[in-house]
Amino acid sequence: MIFKIKDINNEDKIIFRYRLDEEQERWDYATLLGFVTLKAVASRVSLFHADLRYANLCYANLCHADLSYADLRRANLTGADLSDTNLSVANLTDANLSFANLTCAKLRVSNLNYANLSNANLSNADLSNADLSRADLHKANLRGANLGDIHLSDTRFSLAIYNGKTIFTDIKKAMVYKE
Repeated sequence: MIFKIKDINNEDKIIFRYRLDEEQERWDYATLLGFVTLKAVASRVSLFHADLRYANLCYANLCHADLSYADLRRANLTGADLSDTNLSVANLTDANLSFANLTCAKLRVSNLNYANLSNANLSNADLSNADLSRADLHKANLRGANLGDIHLSDTRFSLAIYNGKTIFTDIKKAMVYKE
């Protein structure tokens, strides 16, 4: 697999990584720190415990990927396909996940402080025990999501959509709309 990235000086760099098996590209503990742009990312990639702070992953295809324990602080994941991705215990502080597809994603115990999840599709996602303090979920799709035991403080839920299968605990003074 070949990744084309732009480094902090906006210079193109090519990273070549061989495939370890037929099913999954492994980048466990990878460090791609800095202002990098990943132009193409294959689904089912493993970025377990990877350092992706400030990475530009706009519209990246990361479905079925393992990003558990990854450091994605201030990463730009606008419009990224993160469906069925494992983001458990990931640090997504101040990350931009607007318009991202997080259908069936696992975000258990993740840090989403100040994260922008506006217009994100979180249907059937598991956010149990996640920290959503000061996160923006304006117009987010929360149908069937597990929001059990989440941490909330100044979280914005305006016009968020949920249904009878959405699991909520301790949500007070939030403006959400049931479908």
